[in-house]
Amino acid sequence: MFNLRDTEYLTVFAEHPRPFYELVPGLGYLKLHNRPKTWNEAKIACEKEGAHLGILNSETELEALRELRARLPSHYKDWRDNVVHVGVTDSQEEGTWLTIFGESWRELAAMRWLGRRTVPDLLCR
Repeated sequence: MFNLRDTEYLTVFAEHPRPFYELVPGLGYLKLHNRPKTWNEAKIACEKEGAHLGILNSETELEALRELRARLPSHYKDWRDNVVHVGVTDSQEEGTWLTIFGESWRELAAMRWLGRRTVPDLLCR
């Protein structure tokens, strides 16, 4: 297992966003933060902006994330530059993935889209 301590994250904002949010038609306002944080730090940072961590529920959302990430510089020059925290966690029970809203995350196809057997930790919406 790899350490995701300092990972970038995506924020989603529904209404009048703060600076640096981008309107993605059909998805809302998104912002990919390029200052690495832990999952909990990223969740709090999103909430302070009046937003929340993003939740990958469709291939469209994944593609929007990939596009936003491609625009940012690499910090590490290794696999960590391709890891982004999202609003899904199994912190309450190992292997039981819940969204930041406490709902079961059934869109497990996202794991296949990312080519991993684990779920990414942080995305802000």
